[in-house]
Amino acid sequence: MINTIQNKTDIKSNSKTANPRVGFKNGFLQGATSLVTNGIKGIENGGIFAEFLFVDTFGNVIPRSYQAFNRNKEELGHLNYKAGTEETIREALSGPSMFLVPMGFNYIWDKMGNSATNIQYKTQDALTNSFKNLISQSPTVADAGEFKKEYYKNLINEAFEPHRQARPDNIAEINKGAAKIAENLALIKNPKKDKELVKEIRQTVSDLNKAHGINLDYSYNLTLKGGVTKEAGALTKDILNYSGDVVDKVAKGLKDSKNIKQDGIPFLNKLHKTKIKNRTLNLALTFVATVASIVVIPSIYTRYKKFPGVAGLTPDYPAAAPLQASSALSFKKESSDSARKNDNSPAFKGANVPGEGIFRRYDFDGVSVPRPVLAVYMLGAMYGSRMFKARDNDERREITIRDVPGLTATFAAVPVLRNASAIGLNKLTGIPTMKPVKSPLGVFSFNNKPFSFDNIGDIYSGVSKYRNGIVDWVENVSKLGGNLGKSLNVLTDKSKNALNQIVPDFAKKSNSEIIEQFRKASQNEELKPLLKAVTSELDKKGNRLMKRAETLRALPEAACILGASALLGWFLPWFNIQYTRKLYKSKNQQNNPASAALPRTDNIQNFRKYNNYDEFTRSLAVVKI
Repeated sequence: MINTIQNKTDIKSNSKTANPRVGFKNGFLQGATSLVTNGIKGIENGGIFAEFLFVDTFGNVIPRSYQAFNRNKEELGHLNYKAGTEETIREALSGPSMFLVPMGFNYIWDKMGNSATNIQYKTQDALTNSFKNLISQSPTVADAGEFKKEYYKNLINEAFEPHRQARPDNIAEINKGAAKIAENLALIKNPKKDKELVKEIRQTVSDLNKAHGINLDYSYNLTLKGGVTKEAGALTKDILNYSGDVVDKVAKGLKDSKNIKQDGIPFLNKLHKTKIKNRTLNLALTFVATVASIVVIPSIYTRYKKFPGVAGLTPDYPAAAPLQASSALSFKKESSDSARKNDNSPAFKGANVPGEGIFRRYDFDGVSVPRPVLAVYMLGAMYGSRMFKARDNDERREITIRDVPGLTATFAAVPVLRNASAIGLNKLTGIPTMKPVKSPLGVFSFNNKPFSFDNIGDIYSGVSKYRNGIVDWVENVSKLGGNLGKSLNVLTDKSKNALNQIVPDFAKKSNSEIIEQFRKASQNEELKPLLKAVTSELDKKGNRLMKRAETLRALPEAACILGASALLGWFLPWFNIQYTRKLYKSKNQQNNPASAALPRTDNIQNFRKYNNYDEFTRSLAVVKI
């Protein structure tokens, strides 16, 4: 309808006859989608750990605890404090332990002066290879600070060699950008505090990538010599950790050397091997400690001798089951004894650190865990320890009903649904929010996932930064699986009018036709202003297409969060409660046909016994003034 409004008369006529309810409805929907988008962006911008805490707290901890406290409330005559307490402790501890333990180990290694240990294997290898290339040039190492600067220059110059090959005519600009990045690296003391310098590095990397057609799917990525590609901000942290550890140690070790090349490379090789061994040890200890913390949690939340989920459903439930005596002390003793008997953790003995091969394959850091490792954590340690600590068949049944589908959904189903929705919306709207998959089975691959909001902002803005401007941009969107006609039809009327003059009836044209017409227009002096008009809109952050892509990214994510919360936080616990109630109701009818439940008077007595009510009232009488 918008395309048919070509002049002010039509606009005025439409404004008079338009239904105000439609405007309100559209405004409401637009406001709601904007609110959802901004909310999901805020969650993502808080980091992976903050994102997990938010979703886990509101999707699991709160709803499950609420249902546990209200469990069998009618039969008990009061809240089920025991079930609620156990549920809250379990849910509050289970999720964060998978993040806090690895983060704790990274912090310890950093404080011990081994910050390079926190760098992933492939990145360490690439940084070390670049360092070897520098040492082979026999640099001066008298000043550690200058030595670091030389390292930064060599590393960044190597990383931008593909850019020089792509555009030999632009070497001066490439060298200028590389020098700027190296200078900023030397100025950064703490990446968390020197955010503006990190921001400048990211922007310089993005500008150079777009100008040379490299890493266009995410121009903030920087590819080191050797093929390791990483987001520039994260890579900056790794480079600084490496230089503050390895480069400093090499500088000290070679300070009095008369032949830097001859002495330096063997020294660096030996140091690199030590750092790799430390990395393997760090991951092994992190894995063992994380599994141990998950296994310990059931012993912490299991506070009563009998499963409190059946309290009020059976007359023989202990009236006032006390906390297990000295539960903490007895657990510590058991754990220490078992640790001495089953201590299989590797001791650090130089070269005798096993497992480097498997940890290289499944390398992980404090907040990003590969799916196989996550499967061990969740379906192995978490589910297994809960079943082992379960007090009776009722609890085992509820654990299985709750955890097997719940953990499987978290581990596999939610990522698959997220990918499927992104692919489906791309087909529907023509606006890609993830890389195209090669086959239908690609939706099940854990390596495929939707773009981050930062990635979307990078793709759908800054069009003039590309070497050939909007021509390169439309080619990039097409490679990402976009439908150019549908994507460009989201822009403002001004841009669409310009597009229709460049490519008549562009919304119905194929990608190849649009790209070809854009190439011709870039060579036509009369059409260049029209391309510039479209480019000016797509240059801006927050343009219509970028906002639409963000919405398409946010809505499936919000749906996945709400769906997971409904399944894991509400439905599965509710189903367990209702199923157990039904089982005990049937059992009570068989044992006592005259009464399917405890009489109300018994409920009151049960309430008194369950909470030591009489003793509590006597204590009040003593202190009464």
